[in-house]
Amino acid sequence: MDLADRLLSVSEAAELLGLDQSRVRQLIRARMLGATKIGGRWILEPGAVRAWALRGRIPRALSPRGAWALLLHLDGCDPAWENPVERHRTRCRAAEVRDGSQLAELVRNRATAHEFTVHPSVLHRIGRTRGLVASGPRPSLADPRFEAYTRPELFEELISRFGLRNPTPGEGRLVLRVPTSLWPFAPETRAASPLVIAIDLLEGADRRDLDRARARVDRALGSRVASGNFSP
Repeated sequence: MDLADRLLSVSEAAELLGLDQSRVRQLIRARMLGATKIGGRWILEPGAVRAWALRGRIPRALSPRGAWALLLHLDGCDPAWENPVERHRTRCRAAEVRDGSQLAELVRNRATAHEFTVHPSVLHRIGRTRGLVASGPRPSLADPRFEAYTRPELFEELISRFGLRNPTPGEGRLVLRVPTSLWPFAPETRAASPLVIAIDLLEGADRRDLDRARARVDRALGSRVASGNFSP
Protein backbone atom coordinates (compact mmCIF):
# COMPACT_ATOMS: atom_id res chain seq x y z
CA MET A 1 0.00 0.00 0.00
CA ASP A 2 1.55 3.35 -1.02
CA LEU A 3 1.15 6.78 0.55
CA ALA A 4 -1.82 7.64 -1.67
CA ASP A 5 -3.88 4.76 -0.20
CA ARG A 6 -3.49 5.26 3.53
CA LEU A 7 -3.37 7.85 6.28
CA LEU A 8 -0.10 9.70 6.76
CA SER A 9 2.09 10.15 9.79
CA VAL A 10 3.62 13.53 10.60
CA SER A 11 6.96 12.43 9.15
CA GLU A 12 5.35 11.30 5.89
CA ALA A 13 3.34 14.53 5.57
CA ALA A 14 6.51 16.53 6.24
CA GLU A 15 8.26 14.69 3.41
CA LEU A 16 5.42 15.39 0.97
CA LEU A 17 5.30 19.07 1.90
CA GLY A 18 9.06 19.59 2.00
CA LEU A 19 8.92 20.74 5.65
CA ASP A 20 10.47 19.44 8.84
CA GLN A 21 8.26 17.57 11.29
CA SER A 22 8.18 20.37 13.85
CA ARG A 23 6.69 22.72 11.24
CA VAL A 24 3.97 20.19 10.38
CA ARG A 25 3.06 19.85 14.08
CA GLN A 26 3.00 23.64 14.39
CA LEU A 27 0.61 23.85 11.43
CA ILE A 28 -1.61 21.19 12.99
CA ARG A 29 -1.70 22.98 16.36
CA ALA A 30 -2.67 26.21 14.60
CA ARG A 31 -5.42 24.32 12.71
CA MET A 32 -3.86 25.30 9.42
CA LEU A 33 -3.45 21.66 8.40
CA GLY A 34 -6.20 19.16 9.19
CA ALA A 35 -5.24 16.15 11.31
CA THR A 36 -6.73 13.65 13.74
CA LYS A 37 -5.07 12.35 16.90
CA ILE A 38 -5.22 8.57 17.22
CA GLY A 39 -3.47 6.83 20.08
CA GLY A 40 -1.50 9.95 20.90
CA ARG A 41 -0.22 10.37 17.31
CA TRP A 42 -1.31 12.84 14.64
CA ILE A 43 -2.70 11.23 11.47
CA LEU A 44 -3.34 13.16 8.24
CA GLU A 45 -5.40 12.48 5.13
CA PRO A 46 -3.06 12.21 2.10
CA GLY A 47 -5.51 14.01 -0.20
CA ALA A 48 -5.70 16.99 2.13
CA VAL A 49 -1.92 17.20 2.40
CA ARG A 50 -1.47 17.06 -1.37
CA ALA A 51 -4.21 19.67 -1.89
CA TRP A 52 -2.43 22.07 0.44
CA ALA A 53 0.84 21.53 -1.41
CA LEU A 54 -0.77 22.08 -4.83
CA ARG A 55 -2.59 25.23 -3.71
CA GLY A 56 0.59 26.67 -2.26
CA ARG A 57 -1.20 27.32 1.03
CA ILE A 58 2.04 27.17 3.01
CA PRO A 59 3.82 30.39 2.02
CA ARG A 60 7.55 30.76 2.33
CA ALA A 61 8.52 32.55 5.51
CA LEU A 62 10.05 35.99 5.16
CA SER A 63 13.40 37.04 6.57
CA PRO A 64 13.22 38.74 10.01
CA ARG A 65 13.67 42.11 8.31
CA GLY A 66 10.90 41.38 5.81
CA ALA A 67 8.60 39.95 8.47
CA TRP A 68 8.76 43.05 10.66
CA ALA A 69 8.42 45.33 7.66
CA LEU A 70 5.19 43.53 6.72
CA LEU A 71 3.79 43.69 10.26
CA LEU A 72 4.62 47.38 10.63
CA HIS A 73 3.06 48.16 7.26
CA LEU A 74 -0.12 46.32 8.23
CA ASP A 75 -0.11 48.46 11.39
CA GLY A 76 -0.01 51.59 9.22
CA CYS A 77 3.71 52.40 9.57
CA ASP A 78 6.58 52.56 7.09
CA PRO A 79 9.72 50.91 8.55
CA ALA A 80 12.62 53.37 8.69
CA TRP A 81 15.10 50.76 7.42
CA GLU A 82 13.34 50.18 4.07
CA ASN A 83 14.38 51.89 0.86
CA PRO A 84 11.70 52.86 -1.72
CA VAL A 85 12.02 49.56 -3.64
CA GLU A 86 11.69 47.48 -0.48
CA ARG A 87 8.76 49.60 0.69
CA HIS A 88 6.91 49.03 -2.59
CA ARG A 89 7.57 45.28 -2.35
CA THR A 90 6.25 45.18 1.21
CA ARG A 91 3.08 47.05 0.24
CA CYS A 92 2.46 44.64 -2.63
CA ARG A 93 2.98 41.70 -0.30
CA ALA A 94 0.58 43.19 2.25
CA ALA A 95 -2.06 43.51 -0.46
CA GLU A 96 -1.93 39.73 -0.92
CA VAL A 97 -2.45 38.84 2.75
CA ARG A 98 -6.02 37.82 3.40
CA ASP A 99 -6.11 35.80 6.66
CA GLY A 100 -4.27 35.29 9.90
CA SER A 101 -3.01 31.81 9.09
CA GLN A 102 -1.25 33.05 5.97
CA LEU A 103 0.23 36.02 7.81
CA ALA A 104 1.47 33.85 10.68
CA GLU A 105 3.40 31.69 8.24
CA LEU A 106 4.94 34.68 6.47
CA VAL A 107 6.23 36.28 9.69
CA ARG A 108 7.21 33.21 11.71
CA ASN A 109 10.94 34.09 11.48
CA ARG A 110 10.46 37.47 13.18
CA ALA A 111 11.83 36.25 16.53
CA THR A 112 13.03 33.20 18.45
CA ALA A 113 10.64 32.21 21.26
CA HIS A 114 11.94 30.84 24.59
CA GLU A 115 9.57 29.41 27.22
CA PHE A 116 10.36 29.24 30.93
CA THR A 117 8.76 28.36 34.25
CA VAL A 118 8.86 30.89 37.08
CA HIS A 119 7.05 31.39 40.36
CA PRO A 120 4.06 33.77 39.93
CA SER A 121 5.64 36.33 42.27
CA VAL A 122 8.81 36.36 40.15
CA LEU A 123 6.68 36.64 37.02
CA HIS A 124 5.29 39.94 38.31
CA ARG A 125 8.82 41.26 38.88
CA ILE A 126 9.87 40.24 35.37
CA GLY A 127 6.75 41.92 33.97
CA ARG A 128 7.90 45.24 35.44
CA THR A 129 11.36 45.03 33.88
CA ARG A 130 12.24 48.10 31.87
CA GLY A 131 13.05 47.35 28.23
CA LEU A 132 10.56 44.52 27.72
CA VAL A 133 7.77 44.96 25.16
CA ALA A 134 4.73 43.08 26.41
CA SER A 135 2.86 40.82 24.00
CA GLY A 136 -0.38 40.39 25.89
CA PRO A 137 -1.70 41.32 29.34
CA ARG A 138 0.50 41.68 32.40
CA PRO A 139 0.57 38.59 34.67
CA SER A 140 -2.11 38.26 37.35
CA LEU A 141 -3.04 35.73 40.03
CA ALA A 142 -5.90 34.52 37.85
CA ASP A 143 -3.67 34.16 34.81
CA PRO A 144 0.02 33.66 35.73
CA ARG A 145 1.40 34.07 32.21
CA PHE A 146 3.52 36.72 30.59
CA GLU A 147 4.86 37.08 27.05
CA ALA A 148 7.22 39.80 25.88
CA TYR A 149 9.82 40.79 23.31
CA THR A 150 13.34 41.49 24.54
CA ARG A 151 16.71 42.48 23.18
CA PRO A 152 19.36 39.71 23.28
CA GLU A 153 21.44 41.40 25.99
CA LEU A 154 18.41 41.84 28.29
CA PHE A 155 17.38 38.24 27.61
CA GLU A 156 20.70 36.95 28.95
CA GLU A 157 20.46 39.28 31.94
CA LEU A 158 16.98 37.98 32.85
CA ILE A 159 18.12 34.35 32.68
CA SER A 160 21.00 35.10 35.04
CA ARG A 161 19.09 37.38 37.42
CA PHE A 162 16.01 35.20 37.88
CA GLY A 163 17.47 31.73 37.28
CA LEU A 164 14.98 30.95 34.50
CA ARG A 165 14.49 27.25 33.78
CA ASN A 166 12.59 24.96 31.42
CA PRO A 167 8.78 24.73 31.64
CA THR A 168 7.16 22.80 34.52
CA PRO A 169 3.39 22.06 34.54
CA GLY A 170 1.38 24.03 37.08
CA GLU A 171 3.75 26.98 37.48
CA GLY A 172 3.89 30.44 35.96
CA ARG A 173 4.55 30.52 32.23
CA LEU A 174 6.95 33.00 30.70
CA VAL A 175 7.60 33.37 26.96
CA LEU A 176 10.39 35.68 25.86
CA ARG A 177 10.76 36.41 22.15
CA VAL A 178 14.10 37.65 20.89
CA PRO A 179 13.92 39.39 17.47
CA THR A 180 16.80 38.45 15.19
CA SER A 181 18.87 40.92 13.17
CA LEU A 182 16.97 44.06 14.23
CA TRP A 183 14.90 45.63 17.02
CA PRO A 184 11.58 46.66 15.45
CA PHE A 185 10.08 48.67 18.32
CA ALA A 186 10.32 52.39 18.86
CA PRO A 187 12.11 53.68 21.99
CA GLU A 188 10.02 53.53 25.18
CA THR A 189 7.52 51.11 23.62
CA ARG A 190 5.97 49.06 26.44
CA ALA A 191 3.49 46.91 24.53
CA ALA A 192 3.33 45.37 21.06
CA SER A 193 0.54 46.31 18.68
CA PRO A 194 -2.75 44.34 18.78
CA LEU A 195 -1.83 42.70 15.47
CA VAL A 196 1.54 41.45 16.76
CA ILE A 197 -0.08 40.22 19.98
CA ALA A 198 -2.71 38.33 17.99
CA ILE A 199 -0.04 36.70 15.80
CA ASP A 200 1.85 35.63 18.93
CA LEU A 201 -1.34 34.09 20.33
CA LEU A 202 -2.01 32.34 17.04
CA GLU A 203 1.37 30.63 17.17
CA GLY A 204 0.92 29.50 20.78
CA ALA A 205 0.31 25.88 21.70
CA ASP A 206 -2.72 26.70 23.90
CA ARG A 207 -5.67 25.67 21.73
CA ARG A 208 -8.05 27.77 23.87
CA ASP A 209 -6.50 30.89 22.38
CA LEU A 210 -6.41 29.85 18.72
CA ASP A 211 -9.92 30.78 17.58
CA ARG A 212 -9.80 34.08 19.48
CA ALA A 213 -6.37 34.92 18.07
CA ARG A 214 -7.33 34.01 14.51
CA ALA A 215 -10.45 36.17 14.79
CA ARG A 216 -8.38 39.11 16.10
CA VAL A 217 -5.89 38.87 13.23
CA ASP A 218 -8.63 38.50 10.63
CA ARG A 219 -10.46 41.54 12.04
CA ALA A 220 -7.28 43.60 11.80
CA LEU A 221 -6.68 42.49 8.24
CA GLY A 222 -10.32 43.04 7.33
CA SER A 223 -10.19 46.62 8.62
CA ARG A 224 -7.18 47.31 6.40
CA VAL A 225 -9.02 46.01 3.36
CA ALA A 226 -12.10 48.07 4.17
CA SER A 227 -10.08 51.23 4.70
CA GLY A 228 -8.03 50.79 1.54
CA ASN A 229 -4.72 50.49 3.45
CA PHE A 230 -3.78 47.45 1.41
CA SER A 231 -3.09 49.47 -1.72
CA PRO A 232 0.55 49.15 -2.84
